[in-house]
Amino acid sequence: MIDPNVPQSLVFLRNVEKRARKYEASLAIISHSVVDFLAPEVKMYGQALLDIPCIKILMGTDGKNLQETRELYNLTDAEEELLASKKREHALLMIGSKRLHIHFDIPEYKFSYMGTAGGR
Repeated sequence: MIDPNVPQSLVFLRNVEKRARKYEASLAIISHSVVDFLAPEVKMYGQALLDIPCIKILMGTDGKNLQETRELYNLTDAEEELLASKKREHALLMIGSKRLHIHFDIPEYKFSYMGTAGGR
C-alpha cells in the first residue's frame, strides 16, 4: 500500500482513517516498518496514518525504525529501551497522551501457530 509511485492508496487510507473517527468506526494499520511511512516521497500522507489513531500498540524494533519511532512519538529512554529489547509479549500501548508498558499473556500453545522461522 505504501508505494511512492502510487500515492493514491495512501491518500485513500488517510481519508478513510479521518472519516472513520467521525463515525466511531475503526481501522487497523499494521506494519513492521515505520520508515516506509516516513519516506520523503510519502511522508505527507504516511505520517498522518501514524498520527491520527487514538490507540497505538508499538512492539519491539531496532535500527532506523527505532530512531524514527523515537523521533515521531518523542519516546522516553525507558520507552525506547522497551522497544529495543524486542521482548516477546511486551509492547508500548499509547492511548491519547497516556503510555503504558503492557504484557500480553499468550498461552504457550498459541506460539506453535507462529512457527520458529519468522512464520515460514
